Amino acid sequence: MFILAVEALSRGLNSLHLNLYFCGYGLPKWSPKINHLSYADDTIIFSSSDATSLRLVMEVLHAYEMASGQLVNKGKSAIYMHHLVDIEVVKKVERITGIERQEFPFTYLGWPIFYARGRMDYYQGLITKIMDKLQSWKAVNPPNYVINKLHKIFSKFFWSSNVGGNTRHWASWNTLCMPYDERGIGFRSLHDVSKALFCKLCVEILLNEGRNCNGGTVFTPSHNQVLDCSSVAQNQTNNAGSTFMYCMGTVEEKEQSEIWGGSLS
Repeated sequence: MFILAVEALSRGLNSLHLNLYFCGYGLPKWSPKINHLSYADDTIIFSSSDATSLRLVMEVLHAYEMASGQLVNKGKSAIYMHHLVDIEVVKKVERITGIERQEFPFTYLGWPIFYARGRMDYYQGLITKIMDKLQSWKAVNPPNYVINKLHKIFSKFFWSSNVGGNTRHWASWNTLCMPYDERGIGFRSLHDVSKALFCKLCVEILLNEGRNCNGGTVFTPSHNQVLDCSSVAQNQTNNAGSTFMYCMGTVEEKEQSEIWGGSLS
């Protein structure tokens, strides 16, 4: 029923273009006539500030409320206009719609909407979400079968542009994660990402005890003494349990590889 009601609202708004008294949002003459965008229960309506046009939009919204039993939450709705619009025009629009004006930018479907040059603070919400994801990876060690499942999803999407697609995979995901000079294309393996983040976590734990770990020892300048890494590991094991032991195992694995180089700093 909700889908049918939203479809009726969309058609009602589209029908406004057939009304000679409706003045829509200004678009180039070769552009399609668009007066709204809708996703689930989030809707953006485009209109001019013409009083008659605004009343026609409100009539469509009122008809939708009467037919569906759902009410437009004007407290969570907002009107966005150019910052140079005359204050009298703003008051007229607020009076007709009963919705208050707010300033750009606003977020729609997780993306900032603005009309001027993009600024860093406009994307702060997106940056915060990514940082939260990275922070969760530092504290959570997903099992290998979870990472393998994610790799399968990535691979299906890459080869067929559809998560559920069944298309020939001309190379395995592990091969695609190899560098260019090793016949890969440089994708990042989540196994490597997980190990790298745990290595970083382990370094932070070691640095809580001292600085500069080299050759299995930790030098603490504040105490002017050298500590054995094994004793640090023993102390941390009592506090961090399996998480720290996994970190130490990852560090030992990397120390034996040419990439790690055998030292922490």
